[in-house]
Amino acid sequence: MLYLFKLIGTDFVKMGFTHGNPWTRVATGFWSNIHPKACCHRLGWEHLELVACFDGDEKVEAAVKEALPPHTGEFWHVNQSTKLLGLCWKLCGKKFLPAPPKPEQPPEVERATEKLPCCGGPTFFCDPCGVGFKRAHHLRQHLQSCQGKKAKCPCGKRVIHRNLKRHQSTCKPQAAAAMSSQSALGME
Repeated sequence: MLYLFKLIGTDFVKMGFTHGNPWTRVATGFWSNIHPKACCHRLGWEHLELVACFDGDEKVEAAVKEALPPHTGEFWHVNQSTKLLGLCWKLCGKKFLPAPPKPEQPPEVERATEKLPCCGGPTFFCDPCGVGFKRAHHLRQHLQSCQGKKAKCPCGKRVIHRNLKRHQSTCKPQAAAAMSSQSALGME
């Protein structure tokens, strides 16, 4: 089902997809979602009001985002909510689903509440190389390839092996060397 939540105290709404009850999906809030700055510290259970539910799936969600791109992440400015509701209505067979009432307390779920640093969450640092990450799982992914082993680029910077080619395509000494070769050949 597609859901549309209003974030109380902001000018933003959030649309997304869930397989079950939207209140279970948002039990820990939207703290770990990329969001507009105006939503910082207003992404928890207590800040959410369920506006509408539709019979849709991930494909419909993707089609909505393509037709009406969000402001940030999965958040739309409230002035787009009429268009957003109309688009969901059209793509979901022109019918709303009954919106389940908000429970008094958030449902118990097995996932932890993880906040982005802008909302009071920690930054996760890699001990071997010192790079910081907003999400713990990004650090875990990084650690699989980092392990403190880095390649040295001719520019002098140490880079994770898997990122070396990408780094070299944009590093300043390489760009400067390419420009000086063009100058030497009279190709300015």
